[in-house]
Amino acid sequence: MMRNTLFVASISILLFACSTPNGSSTGATASGGGGSTSSTTDTGSTGGGTGSCTTGTGGATGTGGATVDGGGATASCELSSPGKSHSCELAENYPPTEIAKFQATCTSFMGTVGSACPSGNVRDVCTLSGQGMTLIETTYLDDPGTAAEDQATCASQCGTYTAG
Repeated sequence: MMRNTLFVASISILLFACSTPNGSSTGATASGGGGSTSSTTDTGSTGGGTGSCTTGTGGATGTGGATVDGGGATASCELSSPGKSHSCELAENYPPTEIAKFQATCTSFMGTVGSACPSGNVRDVCTLSGQGMTLIETTYLDDPGTAAEDQATCASQCGTYTAG
């Protein structure tokens, strides 16, 4: 089952681009590092309401706004506890200071820090993007949760769900 509590700091950075507490989305322009520049601009969306992605009424709107230098750093964290959970987080294009926090959090949860997530036996993937950064959470077939739970968690985080 997807673990939305492990990397709260990483996810909160991404959720800023998805929705803000007052229901208005703030657009973000980001530039990547590491020899390439990636730029994304969120021009807002309609629908949404307090704390939601893009559903309901009351609307989320926004243009321009915060600028974040993604920094181009990438790291992964695989968490596996037989019979209890098996997932991997991949943080891409994060500032180096955020990657350091990500790695420290991974280590504190007895995870394995790396540069990529295993590609075999994938049940599903949830991708969260914002401010030029991407967090990809992969859940594996040996995780005891269900795809329906994963899909609901991904939706609640404003992510894009992909079955394995």
